[in-house]
Amino acid sequence: MTHGFGDGIRGAFVFGENIGATEPNENRISRELDSFDCLVVQEIFPNETTAHADVVLPASSWAEKAGTVTNTDRQVQRMRPTTDPPGNARTDLDILCELGRRLANLTDEPFEYDGPEAVFAELTRLTPQYAGMSYAGIGKGSQRWPFSEGADEDSRGVGVLHRERFSNGKRRAPLVQVEYVEPAAEGDGDESLVLTTGRVIEHFNSSVVTRRSDVLTHLKSTDSLQIHPDDAGERGIEDGNHIVVENENGQIEATAAVTSSIRPGVVFLTFHFTEWLVNRLTGDELDPESKIPTYKHVPVYVERLE
Repeated sequence: MTHGFGDGIRGAFVFGENIGATEPNENRISRELDSFDCLVVQEIFPNETTAHADVVLPASSWAEKAGTVTNTDRQVQRMRPTTDPPGNARTDLDILCELGRRLANLTDEPFEYDGPEAVFAELTRLTPQYAGMSYAGIGKGSQRWPFSEGADEDSRGVGVLHRERFSNGKRRAPLVQVEYVEPAAEGDGDESLVLTTGRVIEHFNSSVVTRRSDVLTHLKSTDSLQIHPDDAGERGIEDGNHIVVENENGQIEATAAVTSSIRPGVVFLTFHFTEWLVNRLTGDELDPESKIPTYKHVPVYVERLE
């Protein structure tokens, strides 16, 4: 979607995602967000995306709203609020319904829901895998899709998929060989290194929430670029040195952490700490099959900053 920013896409309504920090080629993303005709961001805290917004709608956290959540194990659970949204904040459903009502004059479809249970009831009507589920059936536990219509409401759903057959009705599934594709971006010369970005256990995504935790911040308050001793020695870099990391997309400044826990030729930095916004270095290239950006293979040059 972000590849269409500034061309076919001239505005956006963003919630549940801090695209001003987590998208690749953040220098381009920042320019495009500023050029939008209208950018609306629904958020609970200020972040790198709200900084570009024309309108910020105060949303609610997970502890302040009801509904359902489905995890990657197909398990559907109820969410129950423990407190009300503070100040002028409103739940996601309240905000979306209000927007729907204001847009009703543009369509013939009403946008009225009597709470999250009505939304889930519509989901079960429209999605065959959820057809037999209900708030009452989920109760304080959980249910798994597929959950066919007419199934015992007290059932927990199908625990293991494809126990006898695959979804195509066959007992065997075709395996497709994927040909190796060279990385879209390669460094120029022997001095370049491969930057791979990732996570640490103490923080989540762009850490808009987790860095507001005193405990988690105490455990991990900053980050450093991990670099192998051989690569550091060739560049005159010592542990704790101030360094600059750059490529054709941009540059950032960081601190070096010289460690043999990383292989030669590779450097590592998380994307949790937006002071240096590591995704300024990632490019627009996408994997040809999955369409995932090349977060794990970014050619960069690292130098000691005097």
